[in-house]
Amino acid sequence: MWRPADEPLPKDGEAQAAEHAARVARERQESAESGYPEYEVRIDLPSHKQALELVERLRGEGLPGSTVAVEGTWREAYADRPHSPFSFLGGLAE
Repeated sequence: MWRPADEPLPKDGEAQAAEHAARVARERQESAESGYPEYEVRIDLPSHKQALELVERLRGEGLPGSTVAVEGTWREAYADRPHSPFSFLGGLAE
């Protein structure tokens, strides 16, 4: 949320914490109203095992209002498919 440049910034830690809490509450309300999260984070890891370990660690931290999931990449799924010269047909000629 933009404010006029001449509006003073919070001067102490308590005022900054209150401003931060208000922003977090506003963003959560906006996410609830829109039906999808406002922010997502993507972390590329070298193995599925490491991804699962990170998921468990993040779930253990219990970030309020968050959902943690492991998803494969398109590149990985594409590499696992059997090669077919007719793949442009959507797999009809396999």
